[in-house]
Amino acid sequence: MQQTGSGKTFSMGTGPSSADTESQGVVPRAISEIWNHLEQRAQGGLTYSIDVSFLELYNEDLIDLLNPRAAAAGSGRGPSIREDSRGNMVLVGVERQRARAQTDILELLHQGALSRTTASTDMNRTSSRSHAIFTVHLRQQDRRSSALLGDGEAGMDGGPSIVSKIHFVDLAGSERIKRTGAAGDRAREGISINAGLLALGNVISALGTASAERGPRRAPHVPYRDSKLTRLLQDSLGGNSQTLMLA
Repeated sequence: MQQTGSGKTFSMGTGPSSADTESQGVVPRAISEIWNHLEQRAQGGLTYSIDVSFLELYNEDLIDLLNPRAAAAGSGRGPSIREDSRGNMVLVGVERQRARAQTDILELLHQGALSRTTASTDMNRTSSRSHAIFTVHLRQQDRRSSALLGDGEAGMDGGPSIVSKIHFVDLAGSERIKRTGAAGDRAREGISINAGLLALGNVISALGTASAERGPRRAPHVPYRDSKLTRLLQDSLGGNSQTLMLA
């Protein structure tokens, strides 16, 4: 995991950045590609809807960055993680905003970024003190055919549809307290950040071991529950998901 101050938030585009397309990060560029692709497919009969949510994990508390009226971190009344009957991770108490244009998504990204928890350390003047998860919830339906396109649910017009989600995760950087000069709240934040990164590393290691040891041997335990970060991303790390990490 990269250390604090290495430019992860800038590269992801999850900070309050300018609208200059040349300096946009991964998330705005990906949103543009997704939207353009959907618009092209819509000309052939596809209908779709997009909702977005934006969370930060601060000191193991989930905070809804799109709902400024949400309970404060540590109050015990914030968003929570549940598992449905099919093993999917479901967030309770999180506001999902409907996006009807590409600019709506970028505006929500910017709005949430302004609410992220940052602070100054000896290594970074605007250090992210939390892990941030920007999620795109996509529902697609092909009006040309009633055939089921995949694992779907009741569609927008009553027919079958494909429901998917994309997590864009901006991980806070690993910290060495001696180098950051952190004390008090900053030190506690650093410890929480490192704990989440360690749990994520352990999950990835266990998944790699399970993939390499296919056969009659019992699959190793994957410690998703060691952190809310790995619990939240459980169905995006394992199963039939596709995961891409940038380091």
